[in-house]
Amino acid sequence: MKKKKDQSLFPTQFKVEFFDCWTRFLVQSQSRPNEVHLVDLETEEGHCECSCEDWTYRNKDWLAIDGTVAVYKPYECKHIKHSKDFIKRQSIMATLPTI
Repeated sequence: MKKKKDQSLFPTQFKVEFFDCWTRFLVQSQSRPNEVHLVDLETEEGHCECSCEDWTYRNKDWLAIDGTVAVYKPYECKHIKHSKDFIKRQSIMATLPTI
């Protein structure tokens, strides 16, 4: 079976780095490599947020009229998912013995 050129066994790696604390990250945009998005994995409301257009558009109504958080779980964009994976990889690497 022939594999398409754009398919890969491994997903495209995003450049992820810590921002100002351990729950906030800068994630490189896949479609616009010169841009970065700010991802916050722990907001005051207890959910994740991203500055990308995708997250902003899909979560525009997550706040109720009175400012309280809606009961449904907000959408998580690929930048949030990659930030969570980054933390997992960092945790694993920190526990491995150095050779």
